[in-house]
Amino acid sequence: MQKEEEEVSIGWLNGAASLISSPVKYWLHLKESRPSFNDMLSYYLLPWLGVTTFAVFMFLWMNAPDMEYVGALRKSVFVFAYLFFNIYFTSWSFDRLAPVFGLNVEFKNIFVLVASITPVLCVDVILTLLFPGIFFTKIVLLFVLLLTFLGFVNFLNFSKKVALICSLLIFAVIAAQSLVVELMLFTF
Repeated sequence: MQKEEEEVSIGWLNGAASLISSPVKYWLHLKESRPSFNDMLSYYLLPWLGVTTFAVFMFLWMNAPDMEYVGALRKSVFVFAYLFFNIYFTSWSFDRLAPVFGLNVEFKNIFVLVASITPVLCVDVILTLLFPGIFFTKIVLLFVLLLTFLGFVNFLNFSKKVALICSLLIFAVIAAQSLVVELMLFTF
């Protein structure tokens, strides 16, 4: 007997596939299952950051003629630390700004929302490596805007107007992060 509905998972690969193929189902599943902070960190965020860090390392080590092993490793670790810091900082900032706008949201839920869009950010970093300086690769970041909007509406039950404003704020931070990562990879 086949299942009527497709299973949604927060595993790092299945979760990303669910998020991309059916974002509304993904957010509704997260709303029901309410994964813990540690689960999102251990089973979703860190594996994506690890894969991205490895991809950055391999790309720099193999493709940069003047890049030594240690230099590639240093830049890779720096990208990992920066991505992790920015995801945490985005969550923390939104948590601090939410009461100013009259929103009552737990930090854990904001972190789950921001951490959930990590696969798209990782794809952006990899596209930046493959096509440096080509702006069209940043179109992937527009998907972040859609995902965060759907997350605010379906996961956190925000009104569409408030969700749009919150999504634009998070999108601005993430777009700035993308530019900083590109500068880190190709300037020093």
